[in-house]
Amino acid sequence: MHSPRPRARRVGAALAVAGAASALTLLTALPASAAPTVAPPTLSATANAAIGDTIDVSIALPATTDVYAYELQLAYDPALLDYVDGSLSGPAGGFDSATESPTGLTVLHSRLGTSPALSGDLAVSLELTAVASGTADLDLASVVLVDAAGASTPLTDVATSVVVIAAPPVTEPDPGAGTPGASATATPTPTTVAAAAGSQGGDLASTGLAVGGIAGIVAAAVAAVAAGLLVWRRAVKTR
Repeated sequence: MHSPRPRARRVGAALAVAGAASALTLLTALPASAAPTVAPPTLSATANAAIGDTIDVSIALPATTDVYAYELQLAYDPALLDYVDGSLSGPAGGFDSATESPTGLTVLHSRLGTSPALSGDLAVSLELTAVASGTADLDLASVVLVDAAGASTPLTDVATSVVVIAAPPVTEPDPGAGTPGASATATPTPTTVAAAAGSQGGDLASTGLAVGGIAGIVAAAVAAVAAGLLVWRRAVKTR
């Protein structure tokens, strides 16, 4: 009559162990509060440009979870690239800012007030201007994702891209155009001084001939008159 009591105790102990195991299993199965997650981010930019061109930069944060804010560090050489003020665009319903530094640009995004955290594919875009020729390296040096509780997920050396900025073309001078201002200097032309002198000499010579001819006629006339007088005198004497 007393033997069933130890058996009942053994059954109760077994049930207690099973219950504890089940409780432990349930506890380990509950999701713990985790920091935001993201698949590997990507960076893309206009590959080739000339000085003065606008370069489109796109940053993708794919498959995110529980992102309330993020900070992106985009490194580049400010001697080659310059951020276009007001060109930053991020997820809707939040606050975005871009701050330039001697090493590049810091991009911030935060949800506002009680706005829910973001999940899914997030896109960030901005514009840079090419200010000098050369090869410009773009480096998404770091990404930090933060959830609403303040837990963060940092990533470093995330992605890179390269922009080749061409030097301005060199304009070769046109050989047929001449140098500027050359038209202001008159090109010497051969003069016909000798011909003109000859022409003038010819006129003078012809004038001399005309004068000589008149003098000859006058002299001949005078000689004729003298001869006539001589004949007349001889005729008078013979009478």
